[in-house]
Amino acid sequence: MKPLTQTYRAQLEKLREAIAAKRLGLLNRNEVILHRDNTKAHMTHPPYSPDKLQHFLAKENLTKLHSAKSNFERYFNEKPKKFYSDGTMALPKRWQGMFSYN
Repeated sequence: MKPLTQTYRAQLEKLREAIAAKRLGLLNRNEVILHRDNTKAHMTHPPYSPDKLQHFLAKENLTKLHSAKSNFERYFNEKPKKFYSDGTMALPKRWQGMFSYN
């Protein structure tokens, strides 16, 4: 197994060769090339996603610690028990997907 730095270097060399074959003008510049990646996430957000909490809290004014604590408690107390049991039961499958991907 190659060290990570060798693998990364090999990937960068392949990228440079691909750019040279397709867009030689990009390599002749003396500046940074930026790639904008506007694709959507490949995995859907799970039901316990931090994005959902962020959306909930966007409507709240969390200027005081007590206010923040009560809003967090309200958010989690409003979730049905099924929310937690489904999320917990889905963890092994999600972990398996992550480990098989890597």
